[in-house]
Amino acid sequence: MLWFAWNPRVTAEGCDLNRHFVDFSRPLPANPRYDDLAQHFVPPDLSEDTLRRADAVIAEYRRTHGELAFRMARQSAQHTDPGGIFYRGIGPTEARRTLEQIAEDFDVGARDRVIIVDYHSCLGPYGCGELQTEEVSGLDGHERAVRIFGPSATSPILGTSAATSLYGTQDDFWEGALGDRHTYICLEYGTYSPEVLAEGRRKEQWLFVHRPQDGDSELTRAIRNATKNNSYPQRMDWKEMVAWRSHMVHRQALEAFTT
Repeated sequence: MLWFAWNPRVTAEGCDLNRHFVDFSRPLPANPRYDDLAQHFVPPDLSEDTLRRADAVIAEYRRTHGELAFRMARQSAQHTDPGGIFYRGIGPTEARRTLEQIAEDFDVGARDRVIIVDYHSCLGPYGCGELQTEEVSGLDGHERAVRIFGPSATSPILGTSAATSLYGTQDDFWEGALGDRHTYICLEYGTYSPEVLAEGRRKEQWLFVHRPQDGDSELTRAIRNATKNNSYPQRMDWKEMVAWRSHMVHRQALEAFTT
């Protein structure tokens, strides 16, 4: 959640960091389903008529192809549309290079055992800190997480996670660096409904593409405030739930090193 300090979900290069850890020296995968809906995910304007037409096309796609195909089209990331949602990029971003440099500076790759707690927000029930493992670590990675954090750890492989199977998550980096010497967990705090989040992301991306220079208008402030609130609700109950769950997860991680 660190890059949300400046409101946008994306990096300065427009990339979604949670889908960005891929080998850019190899051919990049296509997402033809995304291409079918790209102009409707980020329409040219935010007028009621334009949004209504875009929503109608998306709704028809969901009816025709099913919810799973739609989620894969929308959330699986893409390399072809720099102004679109979940853009993975065509080369390493500064944020990725910074993480890689930190891992090198602290010689993390030489450690016998590493536990990564990667903070995220949006998916799942409001305030609930779901402990998500990633597909790249496989069932062995999920079992390592269960031994440390208990049976509340979820997995997209098992169909127990609020997240879909993704390629290029931060765990791809740790899996490559450490293999079975690491345990990765994504601590995901739910905020609002998928519909609210999707609409906020659409407007945020529209702003990024069509109004990058318009930093201080009333519309810009409204969109950016909504983006921040969608990912970081300004309510004490949500903040207290985050703090309580975080304390428990940190304790479990530290205790794992003593056993």
